[in-house]
Amino acid sequence: MTRRLLPVTAEKTRRPSPLQRRVLIVLAALGAKRPGPVATRDIERVLEQGGEAPVYGPNLRASCRRMEAAGWLRTLRAPNMQLAVELTDAGRALAAPLLADEQARVLAEQRATTVRVLPLVPHSQAGEADDRTVELDDRWHM
Repeated sequence: MTRRLLPVTAEKTRRPSPLQRRVLIVLAALGAKRPGPVATRDIERVLEQGGEAPVYGPNLRASCRRMEAAGWLRTLRAPNMQLAVELTDAGRALAAPLLADEQARVLAEQRATTVRVLPLVPHSQAGEADDRTVELDDRWHM
């Protein structure tokens, strides 16, 4: 049995790691509110507040270096030697769908946990019909 090797025609694209994905989402969200470089300490704080998993500074900075090597972000140094990063055009293109997916996930989670109070039917009307129309989110349901 012989094996055939297929020619490599396209360069292999890297997928971001879970930490890199979270950093890209944070940078995209912060960039939408206030464009410009973001200090890595601020990113670390935001990720800690998210509460998913602990983020250690050295891991975050190493991840940022790998993302810079991939061309997703640019690293800058402030005069006080504080490290800051900003998304490149390629990073923004990668982060935009990640941010949209995260926002959709959060919205779906909120909708799933929202409590809706249905209108109370007076006892005198309860015997008239079994089915009642109810309006939820501007749509009528039977």
